[in-house]
Amino acid sequence: MLLQGLQPRWPPSAFSSSGGSSGSISCPIRRSEGQCTPQRQWQSNLVVAAARHYSQASSQDELVGTHVLRAISSQNASLQHEQQQRQQQQQQHLQQQQQQQQRNHPGRHVQLSAAGQARMLTSRISSAADAAQLLLVLGQHEQQLDCIHVSAAVKQACRVLRMRLAVPEDAAAGDAQQLTPQAQLKWMQQLQRLDVQLRLQQLRQQQQQQPLAHQQQQGAEDLQTSNTHQEQQQHHLQWVVDQQLAPHALVQQQLQQHMESQQQQQQQQHQQHQPDNWLLLLQLFQLVAQHAPSMASQQLCTCLNGLCHLLLAHPGLPLLGLQPYRAALQQLLQASAQQLHSFDHRGLSVLLHAAAAVARAPLGLAPSTGFMKRWYSRSRAVMQQASPLDLAMASWALGRLGAYPPSQWTADFLIHSKAAIPRLGPHELLLLLLGVSCMERVPRRSKTAAAARAGWLPAAARQLQAHLNSLDPQQLNGALLAFGKLRYAPSPQWLAAYRQAWVSLQHKLSAKDHALVLWGVGSLPVAAAAGAQQLAWARQLQTALQQSVSRPAAAVAAVALLKLRQAAQQQQQQQQQGGSQELSSAADGVQQQGEQQQQQQDAQALQEPQTQQAAAETAITLQQGQQQQQQQQQQQEELLSSASLLHPTDCAMAVFALARLGPASVVPEFAAFWLAQVRSQQGSMNSQELASCVWALGRLKLQPPEDWLQQHLSCSAQLAGSMSHQQLAMLLYGCARLQYLPDVLVTAELLMSAAEQLPAFSPHSLALLLHALGLLRLKPNKEWMALALEQARYRFMRFDAQDFCGVLLGLYRMRYHPGQRWLDAYVQALALKVQLLPPQRHALIVAVLRAMGYSCQGRPFAWVMDEAAVAAMCDRDGSRGSSSSSSKSRPQENSGSSRGSNDTADAAVQSAPADL
Repeated sequence: MLLQGLQPRWPPSAFSSSGGSSGSISCPIRRSEGQCTPQRQWQSNLVVAAARHYSQASSQDELVGTHVLRAISSQNASLQHEQQQRQQQQQQHLQQQQQQQQRNHPGRHVQLSAAGQARMLTSRISSAADAAQLLLVLGQHEQQLDCIHVSAAVKQACRVLRMRLAVPEDAAAGDAQQLTPQAQLKWMQQLQRLDVQLRLQQLRQQQQQQPLAHQQQQGAEDLQTSNTHQEQQQHHLQWVVDQQLAPHALVQQQLQQHMESQQQQQQQQHQQHQPDNWLLLLQLFQLVAQHAPSMASQQLCTCLNGLCHLLLAHPGLPLLGLQPYRAALQQLLQASAQQLHSFDHRGLSVLLHAAAAVARAPLGLAPSTGFMKRWYSRSRAVMQQASPLDLAMASWALGRLGAYPPSQWTADFLIHSKAAIPRLGPHELLLLLLGVSCMERVPRRSKTAAAARAGWLPAAARQLQAHLNSLDPQQLNGALLAFGKLRYAPSPQWLAAYRQAWVSLQHKLSAKDHALVLWGVGSLPVAAAAGAQQLAWARQLQTALQQSVSRPAAAVAAVALLKLRQAAQQQQQQQQQGGSQELSSAADGVQQQGEQQQQQQDAQALQEPQTQQAAAETAITLQQGQQQQQQQQQQQEELLSSASLLHPTDCAMAVFALARLGPASVVPEFAAFWLAQVRSQQGSMNSQELASCVWALGRLKLQPPEDWLQQHLSCSAQLAGSMSHQQLAMLLYGCARLQYLPDVLVTAELLMSAAEQLPAFSPHSLALLLHALGLLRLKPNKEWMALALEQARYRFMRFDAQDFCGVLLGLYRMRYHPGQRWLDAYVQALALKVQLLPPQRHALIVAVLRAMGYSCQGRPFAWVMDEAAVAAMCDRDGSRGSSSSSSKSRPQENSGSSRGSNDTADAAVQSAPADL
């Protein structure tokens, strides 16, 4: 989720090796500044010339736009003709050189001819204008193709199919001929602004030369000095500007129409040539699969990166024909794995970036474990020569792959990337930060990686703090989410700077942006220094989120009111037309009756059906108008209701973040607003959102109305079959914290779904489920309990302190005795992890075991029941500190006979916290 919106933007050399540019894909990322092609310069001069023509000859305003368009089209045709002639001349020159070499050196005829043919074939591939021509060239010279030609064909296919690798469409404006109509229009608007300035300067020069214009300028200067004639001055200047800009607006309109027509023609051609595009892709994949074993490292990078982006970014992917593409990409990955020892740092980054793209749906070709091991080994060997961009690209790709590197590689990566952080821009720094947050496993972090991470995160935070004001909303959210996933608490100064940047962008943020920021604030560790600041910010975010949801409703209401007024006007026009038709038919009938008195009966007989038919048509028209008005009203009401609703995912994120911050962070007005939002769209929520809402309400101790819970749990029961084990445990635990027992049918659906997934439950989910059933005093049947206890027994060695306590408390509250053998296995596993238990939890477990009548005398692990022995052992190890010494000073209070009674155990269980 963190990396869904952010895409890497690489410089022009991002997809080319440091050793050379042959066989690599150039991927421009930022707009080229100061570059101007001959065609662009000619069009700029043409616009200026047209503007001069407007200022001098106002009688030919209507014809100039047509001349401009004709000149542009003729110039484009001439440029294409010149390019074709240049290519033909190059081919003829190559042939003449070959013939001359053959006459001078007959012995080297074969070698020179092969080299010339290779150059000629490369030239023909690079000059193909569309997919059909490229297919024809590849088909005619299939036997002569080698690795260089295949790599050139992949790059030319990227140009032909208008695909830019990992680059937005509007960012790759390298050549004016390859610009989209939208980019051309944007570019022409910039030229038009410059043209207006030039024309105003020319107008001033003409006014100085002409007497009448000079008098007008003198009068304008007098008006400027006079305070009493300011309104006349503004009117005069506005009239002059309008007169000068009128022909310019005509040219702009004609150019826009011409570009729209060109865009329609391009869409039609794209639909006509769609089969050729897919045939070209299939041909390229087959050629790459054929030549992959003999390709060099740079050619492998070029082909793999180009093909995967062409396949994933091209619309209309035929799902039935994925097998040839998958086979070719798999062979490329295998060939790359065999040659990883020859890749440099840039090639390794590009290769991993392509592998991350291939691993996405619908291909789903994740790199193998052997491939990743070789990549880690080679990357660690050349990491010292890696540039900051290579490090950012590698971390982003690892995050997209969901890979967890070895601890030593992570430590080296953090050390080298820390030195490169001051040279990173804001976007590259965010990619690096998000990649590290996705590829690092916090519970399994080694000491070396933890030490490197301790200095890496503050350095990244300091570097990012300087760029907070220049980030967009999506990048701001990504920074906060990355720190939250890394469990890093920024300094109060950093949070203050971030909050200031958020306030400056608050008017641009949508409800989703506010929900993401609230999620990020909730994911940060609540430090003692910044805890109050986070709570205050969370309250402010709730107010902003509520306002952002109600903000678009006013605009939609205005649009709806305008549409209703238009519908009413149309209905009135229809009624007036119907009345005029009735009057005209009546007048015709009267005229016929006066002129033909003898046929009065026949005329009346003819007039009555006509009048009835007109009245029926009028009634039908009115009825249709009323129906249309009712439909429009319903649509506007639905539009208003949907515009004022928060998305279900945003609802779940907001309340989940507040649950992490605690009940003190909730604003009462937002709680009521949130409950109303969820009530109106409970039927459209998925299983994750339903379970998260109930779990968060239980953590926040917010008691919703009973009908709200009934409707929410009935929707959850309908999706019980698709719920995961974690969602089932969260849902039941939330009900237990709310002290609400679901309906019998709802409970049966949830328990049946849990029984089917019990073998897949994680240790914590299973402990949470049993603990929730105990809090609800809900006891399933013997078969269900036997299966649950057997699965818990298999997971004892993976339990932590919370899981041990939750399982036993749940069984005791259900009044269910698991049996002596099960308790023996429980205590034996507990003996291995007793040092991890806090003294209060250990005393509670001992009290519950004694209340169940459990005795382990004579067993090797009987010492677990002796709290004094456990306290002494933990005091020697130093794991419990002052708490263990306090429990050691009072051993008799915890080991007396009264502790084993049910009343004492019930009191201990009742005082135990419900939160695991």
